[in-house]
Amino acid sequence: MQAKVLLIGILMLSASLAGCFKEDPPPSPLEEPSLPDGFFLTGPNGENLSLALYQPLNLSFVFSSVGEDGAEPSIGVTSSGCIFFIAFEKVMRSCDHGQ
Repeated sequence: MQAKVLLIGILMLSASLAGCFKEDPPPSPLEEPSLPDGFFLTGPNGENLSLALYQPLNLSFVFSSVGEDGAEPSIGVTSSGCIFFIAFEKVMRSCDHGQ
């Protein structure tokens, strides 16, 4: 009787340790999706617009460090030229007109 109890105990212990002594292989690197070639325009209702009728604007951007990290830009501009932006929970203000 004690042999059966011992055998069942060993089986239960070995089942709980199954897979603990083998290392998992490293995950394969994920391939980042590439951006589509060219560009496309959509109207306010989501329909495609002809590029012959609507030419894209030549935009230029300047990125400046504000000393705080933020998840995404949330920017507001007042009539006096002050800029308010949010860096996580902090609301920050700049009234120096970009200087």
